[in-house]
Amino acid sequence: MSKSDDIPDLEDAIEQLAEFFGFNAHYDFKVDGERYRITYRQFLPPDVERAIQAADKSLEDCDRTEIILPNGRKAKGPGYAIPYQRNGEILPDQRDALRLIAMWGEEKYRKFEAYCNRIGSGSSELLTAVWAKMDAEYEKWRSTGSKSSDRD
Repeated sequence: MSKSDDIPDLEDAIEQLAEFFGFNAHYDFKVDGERYRITYRQFLPPDVERAIQAADKSLEDCDRTEIILPNGRKAKGPGYAIPYQRNGEILPDQRDALRLIAMWGEEKYRKFEAYCNRIGSGSSELLTAVWAKMDAEYEKWRSTGSKSSDRD
């Protein structure tokens, strides 16, 4: 066997890295028998990463929070009004929905959304929860004496 035979393909390499760092590279679940996958953000394919970045950029012109200055005048605050709005109108899809559309495509996301409505549970914020879980697993790995924590 040559040395090149020991080199994993990209999918196996991603799985090995995720396992080493203490989390799964993907979170899979089914909706009406169809497999859905949420991938850890560092392992997203470039086209999906660009689509998510474009979705995030599309929110930059959303309404901002307002703050009251000491002189009583209103000013735009540092954050966005939540739920996201443009000109006072709530957007039909919030940030996580737009990110999942970027990840799965519009049709697959709408099936997910309809399923969530039908069962009365679940939402696009599953994305934030899954990514937070993956981040927490990585942080746990780092805090329990990982070899790489010496390299920080």
